[in-house]
Amino acid sequence: MTDRREAIVDALGELLPELGYDGASTGKLASRAGIRQGLVHYYFPSKAAILEALVERLAESIDARLGAWQAPEDLLAAALALGHGEDASAVALFVAILGEARHPEVHAVIERQLGDWRERLARGMDGDDAAAAGLIATILGYWQLGVRFPGVVPRGSAWPTARRMLGGLT
Repeated sequence: MTDRREAIVDALGELLPELGYDGASTGKLASRAGIRQGLVHYYFPSKAAILEALVERLAESIDARLGAWQAPEDLLAAALALGHGEDASAVALFVAILGEARHPEVHAVIERQLGDWRERLARGMDGDDAAAAGLIATILGYWQLGVRFPGVVPRGSAWPTARRMLGGLT
């Protein structure tokens, strides 16, 4: 990605949690990126395309943190255990994007990413799509509670609890 494209994607990542998808206008994106508004459309055909680039970058960041997991336990540990290079800002941004899924273009991008994760996880669970979806729901639930209601889940309890839940699935 070019520096200007990166700056536009960065701007959406900064503005989305603050203003929401609707509030992150191309004018505000341009201002935050330090460019003229017309350049936003030069680099991206639509705001949805910027969001897609943001989600892809975020997914790559999360995937890098999750590593080359092979088993469901690996994914759960990487996604929920403290002290494994957790990136609170990436999780908070992902939760903010999930909150904007009422927009069809946001919904489509998130659905593709979650589908990719479900398929990858199901391969490690003998093709059990339902169990894979349940584990993703567990992870996303913990992430959302951790960001929006941090006092609800006792610190350090997500991974041990999810591991016990996983034991009931396998």
